[in-house]
Amino acid sequence: EIAMSDWSSDVCSSDLFLLAKELMRKEYLLQIKKTGIQGTLLKRRQWGTVCPLCLDFDTNEVTDNRCPSCFGTGFLGGYFKGIELWVTLSNLKRNKQITDLAVVDPFDRSGRCVAYPYLDTKDIWVNNQTNERYAISEPTNVAEIRGIPIVYTAMFSKAPASSILYD
Repeated sequence: EIAMSDWSSDVCSSDLFLLAKELMRKEYLLQIKKTGIQGTLLKRRQWGTVCPLCLDFDTNEVTDNRCPSCFGTGFLGGYFKGIELWVTLSNLKRNKQITDLAVVDPFDRSGRCVAYPYLDTKDIWVNNQTNERYAISEPTNVAEIRGIPIVYTAMFSKAPASSILYD
């Protein structure tokens, strides 16, 4: 992380903007040329027309996480139109569990990406090569300049094949 105490007070904002732009450009090039996987970010709706099918009248809580009109978000449409996002995924932990009903294979991965667009918990990232869906959680800044994020890391949890996210 870039520590702001390392910056001298005579550095002007345009220099910081150019530095931030260059850091983002280099991270983006690294992902496109070497380490990244092309995907689509689906931003979760947090406002808009509420779902008439699955929201509880009294508490405004989602009662059906497989609702076909809001996809469990509580707002019609569920997610905004997709945005291209390159991500470098690493194998962090794999906890295969055998239960009485099935083999459960939660596959959480750590991902690194340029901090544009803004990542939020419960957004969805779609791997364009395999069409796997990942729920994003714990987005954190790896690099930032004066509080403006440059590079993110986040946890990417693979959604099960039966998830509404594939619809």
